[in-house]
Amino acid sequence: MRVIMRELVPEVLAFLRHAGGLIMEVYKQDIGAAQVELKEDSSPLTLADRLSHNYLTEKLNQLDASIPMLSEESVHERYETRNQWVRYWCLDPLDGTKEFIKHNDQFTINLALIENQVPVMGFIHIPVSGHTYWAVQGGGAFLDDGIRSLPI
Repeated sequence: MRVIMRELVPEVLAFLRHAGGLIMEVYKQDIGAAQVELKEDSSPLTLADRLSHNYLTEKLNQLDASIPMLSEESVHERYETRNQWVRYWCLDPLDGTKEFIKHNDQFTINLALIENQVPVMGFIHIPVSGHTYWAVQGGGAFLDDGIRSLPI
């Protein structure tokens, strides 16, 4: 599976860069705070959250529709169903929504591929810089600057 996971990295990095660009379009227009909704748990939800979630969910599903998605912004499957998942994507399409609203640059996109309850591939994308930290189980950790990935 590591070879297959490693082959997914360039596409996933491209997806994250694009989603980061969508977030930054909203951020630069400074409309995040103007369009805040509150979720059931009273946490904020912005246009940027929704754009990133919708784009990444669609692209990851196109990449491999057999891998379910658990996203902070989606309707969650029942625990009994999720507990049976052998492999799934775990996504926070805009981690740090409150910081996004405050306009202080402290937010990320977090994505992990989970297998048998263990993260085997993970990404932290920083929309403000365009950099992505990523790792594959047993394959090292890297910093991608949009041009190349360097070991860290």
